[in-house]
Formats: sequence, C-alpha cells, structure tokens
Amino acid sequence: MRDRSGRRVDAAAHPASVPPIGYTAQDKALLGALQEVELAARDLYQAAIDAGAEDDVYVGIRDNHGAYVDLLSGMIGRSSGSLRNEAVFRDQAGSFEVTGQELAQAAFEFESTLVATHTETLGQLEGVDGARAVASIVMVEARHCTVLADMAGNGQTYSVLFESSAEPLDLSAGGQG
Repeated sequence: MRDRSGRRVDAAAHPASVPPIGYTAQDKALLGALQEVELAARDLYQAAIDAGAEDDVYVGIRDNHGAYVDLLSGMIGRSSGSLRNEAVFRDQAGSFEVTGQELAQAAFEFESTLVATHTETLGQLEGVDGARAVASIVMVEARHCTVLADMAGNGQTYSVLFESSAEPLDLSAGGQG
C-alpha cells in the first residue's frame, strides 16, 4: 500500500477505514438492546428498594442505571417507555427480593454480568459515539461491582474482584420476551 506521496507503508499500521462518528444501524440495534437491559436493571434495583433494601448504595445504582437509559434513549432517538428486557427482569427478580449480604451478592453477580455484556457489545460497535457511551457505562458498572463485593463480605477477596466468570447476556434474543 502507498500513502498520498507514493511511499510504501505497512497496510496493517494504517487501517483502510476510520470508525464513523456517531453510530451505524447495527450500533443503533445494539444500543437499543442495552437500553432494554438497563431498564431491567433500574427496575430490579427499584424492586429491591421496595422490598426493604435500605442502603443508599442501591438508590445510587438504580439512579445510575436510569441515567444510562436516558443516555441511550437520547442517542438512538427512542423513548424508553416500557421497553425493558423482560427476560432479564424475570430471571433476576427473585435474587433482588432479599436483603443484606444476600442482596449485595446477587447485585454483584448481576453487575458482573452487565460488565461482561457491555464489554462484549463494545467490541461489536462500529461508531465512535456509541462506543464512547458504552465504555463510560461499563466503567461505572465495574465500580458498582467493587462496592457490592465489599458489601457482600468479599471486599478483601481479590480473586472475586479481578477474575470474573460472568457471561454476557444474549442481546440477540430481544427484550420483550
């Protein structure tokens, strides 16, 4: 491959295309799926609060997930409405009906799954704007994991913090199931 001046350059060092600003149609679909997951997460934390979880940490995490919904809604131009991922909500609801360290452990495991999901999705996004938004979300969700691990009594167990076995959610299944 040659550059504009005619010099030979290594093709691997210069990608053929630059990621698009904004996001692609595929990105919009992925961001929409994440919006549905974030709605489920927000509602799960609300359910835990309604069931008696009194720690303000859960309120903060719920509010963070609500903010992610708003961010994604603005990006894809779709109101959140009632588009939560029902499968995720149903699968996790029982885990969020407990309190104390049990709730912290369940929330830690769920947040770990969200980190895995967002990280996998980040690698699938083509546009810069969507990737930037998802990267900012995954950073905060990883911090949620640290706080929740401590609340669950695992704050000094470093393997819990650094060696996650969480599997990403399957976003291709759709959220309205």
